[in-house]
Formats: sequence, structure tokens, C-alpha cells
Amino acid sequence: MPDHHAPSFLQRHADSKLQIERRILAKWIAGNLVEEGARLFVVSGTTAAAAGEEILQRVDSVHITTNSVPMAWYFIGLVEKGFAAPHVSVSVVGGELRAVTGAIAGKAKPERGATLLISPHGLTAKAITGNRDVDQLKPLVNGHRKVIMPVSWSKLNREAFGVVKHLGHWKRVDCQLVITERPHSSLRLSEEDHRNGIDLLKSVATTMGNRLTIHWLPLKRGR
Repeated sequence: MPDHHAPSFLQRHADSKLQIERRILAKWIAGNLVEEGARLFVVSGTTAAAAGEEILQRVDSVHITTNSVPMAWYFIGLVEKGFAAPHVSVSVVGGELRAVTGAIAGKAKPERGATLLISPHGLTAKAITGNRDVDQLKPLVNGHRKVIMPVSWSKLNREAFGVVKHLGHWKRVDCQLVITERPHSSLRLSEEDHRNGIDLLKSVATTMGNRLTIHWLPLKRGR
């Protein structure tokens, strides 16, 4: 069953210890993995929404489909302030609003050739895990062949109530996993957490083989 006591979207968005790492991931994705004219589905979540916001500012003619109300709100703000890149657009799926996660629970049909942008609740050696909106995430992960997956160190080895996708069953996919080279100091993770995270990512890479590319982002000195 879902963890109804887990932090909401607004609580996670306001958590300062997560914001620096989130922005590092978002800016790099926008500058390196998304081309002009790309079509993406951006899943509800704080890191995915941050990446979507950066993409809408920096990449011309991008079209984003999303089930994220915050993602749609970011788009409105960028257009209002004149910060949106030329010819970008956003479509929102229809359905019931889930206030805690900021997701719209509707039937989202994966678009042929589109890239899925998702930052999961957790990543273990065996699976992508989720506490909420798992029913929405499964068909999206199953239906997209190209995936961009920014992952915070705080999400490594994080168990959850649900499994979004077993990595061994994730056959027809080109997954670009994006992570910083080590945890940002604001996360206050131990050296043991770092070693365990490295071991986990090695295991994931072995399981997925050439279906997975891991991008290690350098942290600036002092971070």
C-alpha cells in the first residue's frame, strides 16, 4: 500500500538539502541530452520537473507532455516572464488530480519516438521502486524505449511499497541514468553510503548491460 506519511511534492520541493543536487542534474540534462525539437513525457516529481523547467528555457521547439501539475505551472511562469525558449509547448494529460504528489491520474499513452524523463522514488539492485502513483508509472516506463533518469544519491538502495520496473525485465530500452560523481555535502551521506551507492550502480550496470549509460557529473570544488 502507498506510504501516505511520505513527504508531499511541496515538502520535497522545499527541502533545501535536495535542491542543489537536483539543479545540477537538471541543468546538465537540458544542456547535454535533449536536442532541439525533441518530444518528451515528463513524469510528476521534483527532479523531473526541475529538468523539464530547464529544458523549456534552453532547448528550442521542445514539446513536453506531462502528468505533473507543477511542470505545467513552471511553463506558465516561464512564458509569463519571457524566459521560455522559442516555440516550446506543453500538453497535460487529463484525469483526477492527486494533490499530494502533484500528479494527474489519467491514461497517458506513450508517444512513438518520445523520450520519458523520470526520477524514481528509489533504485535498488533489482528494480525501480515507488511509493505513490505506481499505477501511473508502470505503463509509462513500459511504453517508452528511450528514458532519461536523473537519480539523487539519496534514492539509491531506497526500498518502497511498490515496484515500477524490474531491471532484469527492462529489455527494450535505452536508459540514460544521470548522477553526480559523489553525494553533495548537503545530503549529509556517509562514506559508507557512497560506497554502497557505487556498488549498487555497478550491479545495475551489470544487469542492464548496453541498455544503460551512466553519466557521472562532477561537483564543483567545495561541494
